[in-house]
Amino acid sequence: MWKILCISLFLVVAASATPSVRHRYQLNEMKLETEINRGQGRIVGGRNTDITEVPHQVVLFFNRGFTCGGSIINTNTILSAAHCTYGRNHANFQILVGETNRNQGSLIEVSQVIQHEEYDDWELWNDVVILKIANHLTEGPTIHRVNLPTPGHIVPPGLTVVVSGFGDLQSGSGQFPQILQSVEVPAWSHQACVDIYPNEEIFADQHLCAGAQGRDACQGDSGGPLTENFGQHGSQIVIGVVSWGYSCAAQWPTVYARVSHFLPWIMRHY
Repeated sequence: MWKILCISLFLVVAASATPSVRHRYQLNEMKLETEINRGQGRIVGGRNTDITEVPHQVVLFFNRGFTCGGSIINTNTILSAAHCTYGRNHANFQILVGETNRNQGSLIEVSQVIQHEEYDDWELWNDVVILKIANHLTEGPTIHRVNLPTPGHIVPPGLTVVVSGFGDLQSGSGQFPQILQSVEVPAWSHQACVDIYPNEEIFADQHLCAGAQGRDACQGDSGGPLTENFGQHGSQIVIGVVSWGYSCAAQWPTVYARVSHFLPWIMRHY
C-alpha cells in the first residue's frame, strides 16, 4: 500500500505539503520503490465540472494551501479522509465550498476536527474524518449536502459511479487544475479488488474499489466523494471517500473508505 517510506542518505524526496491520495511510484535513480505522500492532484481522464453538478464538493485547505477534498453531509459538517488531517494542527484547516474554481471564493475556518479513533496511518484503515464549521452553510444550487447511504448499502460491481475533485492529471505529474473535475468509473467487486492487490488487506466491510485504465482519482483527490446517482431527479449518495491506490488510472483501482460501514460513527458526529 502507500506506506510512508522515509529515505535519507542525502536523498531528498520533494513532496507537496498537502496530504492526498498516496500513489506508489519508482524512484528510478536509486531503483527504490516508494510512494508519493500527501501530494496534490487532479482527477485523471475527467472533464471540467460545474459545482452545480456536485454541490456537495468541498476543497480542504491547510494553512490556506490546497490539500484534499471532502463532502458536505450537513450544513456544518464535512466528511473527508483521516490521512488528510492526521498529525497536523487542527486549528490550521479551512474549507472552500460552492466554487468551480478553487482559487476563487472565501475560505471558511474549520472549528473542529474529529479523527476516527481507530485510524491507522500505516494501513489507512478507518480513513475517515469529520470537520465542523462554526456557522451553518446556506444551501442552494452551488452548496448542498449529499445524501448518505442506508446501512448495508450494496454497490453492485460494474455500477457507474462518479469521483470528483481537483487532483492530478496523472500520477505525480504536478499538474493541478483550478477547475473542478469529475469522471465516471466502474465499481469493482470485492474479490476483484483483493485479487489485484494481493499484498494488501482489503476488507469488504470498510473498503470499496472503483476505477478504470485512463479514468481514476489521483493525488489531491483524497477525502473527496465517490457518488452514486439514485432516483429520478439526479440525487446523489456518497458511497466512498477517496483513500489510497497504487498508480493513477492504471490497472489498479482506487480504494475508498466505504461510507455505509462508517454510518454509526458518522451519525455520532453529524
